Amino acid sequence: MSGHATRVTTSIGGRRVDHDDSGASVQADQLFLRDLDDLDRRTTVADEYKALGAAALLRRLLLDEAPLVHQVNRYRRVRIRFRINGESPLERAVLEDNPLLWAIGDAIDPDAFPAPGISAPMDAKLNQFLARTVMVARGERLSEGDLIRQVAHIDGGVHNGNPTNPREELLDQVSRFMFFRDVPATVHHVQLIGKIAVRGLVPLRDVILAGDGATDNGATAPAS
Repeated sequence: MSGHATRVTTSIGGRRVDHDDSGASVQADQLFLRDLDDLDRRTTVADEYKALGAAALLRRLLLDEAPLVHQVNRYRRVRIRFRINGESPLERAVLEDNPLLWAIGDAIDPDAFPAPGISAPMDAKLNQFLARTVMVARGERLSEGDLIRQVAHIDGGVHNGNPTNPREELLDQVSRFMFFRDVPATVHHVQLIGKIAVRGLVPLRDVILAGDGATDNGATAPAS
């Protein structure tokens, strides 16, 4: 055994689809690698237009009905965790006072913002990662998943739409009046979420690259 995946071809719905012996389609692998590479770049840009695209990538990687991470990891079964700050006693005390407006900002990332009193590092599963509260507005707790969907579907990441419910209207108002580093708070938080997502998905990326040489098709690896 060489340790490398063997590429095979099957027919699905009359269409020829390449697979490796991990069971994942090569097309999905390539898309995953390219999306991860693109996301890595978009998490650091100051240009709001380019930053909006991070939401579309996060949606496809983590939130779609069949997210790419599940497609490429179905048979590989790489352990995936996302390093975040969980809710600290200080944060809990702040939120118990029902602030009108609060955002966790850079403190979501324990590696980038190891602040005393806020640090509560944890290795979150995907569902925990997406459910983590990162903002409160008018008493509504807003999660990472909420912000990804909002930036993707309302703010222009995928669609430039209109709010269709009170929660979306609230997030739309936040994006208009709350800014971090000259970009809307919602977009800034999506960039922070993207940075953590890239780091969490690096082990899966490395297994794909080691197993099927997908970089031959132009995919490059994001910085670890």
